[in-house]
Amino acid sequence: MEDRFISNMTFRVVLLGIREIIGENGLNTVLNYTKLAKYRDNLPPNDHEKNRSLASEVAAVDGGVADIFGDNGAAAILFQVGKMQAKWGLEENPDTVAAARNIFSGMSGFDTAKTALELAAGVVAAETDSKAWVQVDGQELLYHIDENTHSFGMKSKTPVCHVTSGFVTGVIAWATGEGGWTVQEEACMAMGAPHCTHRVRKAGQ
Repeated sequence: MEDRFISNMTFRVVLLGIREIIGENGLNTVLNYTKLAKYRDNLPPNDHEKNRSLASEVAAVDGGVADIFGDNGAAAILFQVGKMQAKWGLEENPDTVAAARNIFSGMSGFDTAKTALELAAGVVAAETDSKAWVQVDGQELLYHIDENTHSFGMKSKTPVCHVTSGFVTGVIAWATGEGGWTVQEEACMAMGAPHCTHRVRKAGQ
């Protein structure tokens, strides 16, 4: 798989999220470990340009967090990073949020979740030059992403896209205002799957 540029903002929020959770020294440790010290005190700019940040760098940081904090620690940290990514993205786009609220009006929780994920998939695809889409599976949703930055070039026996899991969780929570939704990655390109798939379900359905 050929490396590619992603939007500077996409990588910036990942680094900011890691810093928020493990502190400046923790982030610097990860950057040093992954040979990405060029980003110390020099985060990518907060813009949509694709001229500096690479998909391989995102995956390297995820892998570095796993090596330093272990698989369980990395899963917890990166899941929270994904939730922050969703929150910050919403806060920075108030007009989009207002328009989405109008679209959601009168929809069921399930249809709201589906529509919110479809909107999010469009944003993710544009920001990372990937393909993302939503599929209905009975009373559950499947969020697919091809060429996911968080599994780029990685090999693993277990799913590695914890940031994506957190991101999807954050989007669903914002859109529906409901608890009880779960998100689980059931297929991952790092495990040899054709694309990464997250199953979204509501308890009791």
